[in-house]
Amino acid sequence: MAVNNTYNTYTILAAGLTTSLAVDDTVDVYNFVASGGAIVLAGNISVSGSGTPSIQTTYNIRFGGGFTLGANTCTFFGTTLSADQCLYEQYITAVYNGSSYDVHISSTDAYATPDIDGADLVNASVTDAKLFGNITITKIAPLAARGYIIRGGVNGVLQGVDAVTAGQVVMGNGTDVVSLPISSDASLSGTGALTIANNAITTVKILNANVTVAKVSADLKAEVLTIPASFETGELGAIKFKMPYPGSIVNVYAIATKAIAATDAGTVVLKNNAGTTMTVTTPISFAASDAFGTAYTSAVTASNTFVAGDILTILTAKTTAGGKVLISLEVTRS
Repeated sequence: MAVNNTYNTYTILAAGLTTSLAVDDTVDVYNFVASGGAIVLAGNISVSGSGTPSIQTTYNIRFGGGFTLGANTCTFFGTTLSADQCLYEQYITAVYNGSSYDVHISSTDAYATPDIDGADLVNASVTDAKLFGNITITKIAPLAARGYIIRGGVNGVLQGVDAVTAGQVVMGNGTDVVSLPISSDASLSGTGALTIANNAITTVKILNANVTVAKVSADLKAEVLTIPASFETGELGAIKFKMPYPGSIVNVYAIATKAIAATDAGTVVLKNNAGTTMTVTTPISFAASDAFGTAYTSAVTASNTFVAGDILTILTAKTTAGGKVLISLEVTRS
């Protein structure tokens, strides 16, 4: 048959409520409801017991919900309700254990968003199928220390792994995700700077035809072309030569290998593939009667570039034939 319980009702205003429930009350249920059905609290709600309880002294409380906490708190016998719990109806049981009250909270199924106090759950009883939506990072138990990461351990059990060691990288080893230093051929600093060990890069590691001229030192880009020229009868005029690579003529050095005939000078002019005279800082001109070993030099500054396949020209001229020279052209590859 139906049981008619005795109860007391407490109406809570926006200002909140602080009250103590006597241990010798003969009330079966304490009913706490919001004034007007739903309010935003401007003060705290605090409910406790008064008097000297004995073991198993029990308070049965119905909390009607409808409270928006804001910056305030709602506490029953030392246990604080969450903001979500304050919005909905809760059944609260406070049982004295000899030194303090054990408080159990359960919600009614009659509301759209029921909740259960985590203290009332059996350990390991919530399965994956019971989880819905997002679990925020703040809800996960903290790891052992800063710099740890989470990995799947034996049987997929989540575990924390220390990944804070400077200069190490997180990688798979075929079984686990681990934090390890990179190979002995290189090292990595804690700031991300990679240092390759001396002698670690060998020729076999370089793809064929992938070391370009731009990557070599200046002395490896330099080359000298040595071309004999003449002021002798029948040997004056254009001496042409073909370039197998791109670059530029940057200097010219000419030395007499046979004394220059008297009377007039002998000139040496450089021309590019288009037939344009290259610009030199000092024209190459052998004076009449220059002896064997007399030399002239000049920088070449313009109209001096070429590509692979270009034909360059050395043009010798002298009114009175006689004499021979050796032309050295300093080339910079590009």
